Amino acid sequence: MTPTITQKIIGTISETDYELLSSTVGVVMIVLLLSLLILKEMVRAADAPAQDHAWNKALTAVTLPLMGAFAVVVIMRIITFLAD
Repeated sequence: MTPTITQKIIGTISETDYELLSSTVGVVMIVLLLSLLILKEMVRAADAPAQDHAWNKALTAVTLPLMGAFAVVVIMRIITFLAD
């Protein structure tokens, strides 16, 4: 069953248009990044400073790679826009 599912996923991704796939992944990543940044600010604004530090470190560890991926997506979009 696993090879069949894997082949179907590979087939679906390879048949999907690049623009649609990159737009979908980009939108999901932006929404996730914004929600994590909002959550991080809500934790920072909370009154419990002892738990705030642990949550802040955890959210920073998750947010930084997403910011890097966001930067890559934006740079690729700018390059694609300028190339056309």
